Amino acid sequence: MPLYISIINKKATMIENTTTIETLDNEKDEYSFESLISDFIIEEEITLSGPDADGNERKQIVKKFNGTKDELKDKIQEIEAYADDILMKTQSIEYEIDIKESASFNWVKNYLQKDVPYGNATAISLLSLQNNWQAERDRVKSKEWDGKIYLRGANITALWTMLKDFKGTGMSQARGYLQVIANVGQGCQTAMVKVQNDTQHLRDIHTELHQLDEILQMGNYNGIDNEN
Repeated sequence: MPLYISIINKKATMIENTTTIETLDNEKDEYSFESLISDFIIEEEITLSGPDADGNERKQIVKKFNGTKDELKDKIQEIEAYADDILMKTQSIEYEIDIKESASFNWVKNYLQKDVPYGNATAISLLSLQNNWQAERDRVKSKEWDGKIYLRGANITALWTMLKDFKGTGMSQARGYLQVIANVGQGCQTAMVKVQNDTQHLRDIHTELHQLDEILQMGNYNGIDNEN
């Protein structure tokens, strides 16, 4: 059974819609990249050409893949597939933000609809934020609303960037903006820390993938592939 399929069957909780933070935390707890590759990576001490400044033999520890070049390529592809799966899960997580009151929700909604500046690099992210924000409208209108809304990680980043870059006119607009910063800013920053923590798992995987790519490029693998 391919390694990636084995991981998915045994450890990954597949989802249909929204991934919860708990789901991703469980995967991170159960999934250890080092345990995944430890059976395939070996360390060897090699002697470098030429002595050091004291005339001693120079040694270096190098990591090698305990398999053929084709097996290493397959391993990289399997781990890349796992990384893609984690990326999709991470992007679908919705994080809680305490915005305190509906006035702040409506201020942001109106600003997104009418006044927020955008360019080629920001139009798509702002549209995604607006759609996510609008989807929370019924929650905010509910009599049981507790002051919290839920946004996906990328939309939290877009929201915080929008709030930081806000440029208004007149004291009336300034008062509304300062109230939004007071109500939304702290919750937004708290959520961004959670986003950072959740995406660290993915960054760790890509760091190790880079290591495997280097092993491939340096030819540090054992065995000979069968060639026709």
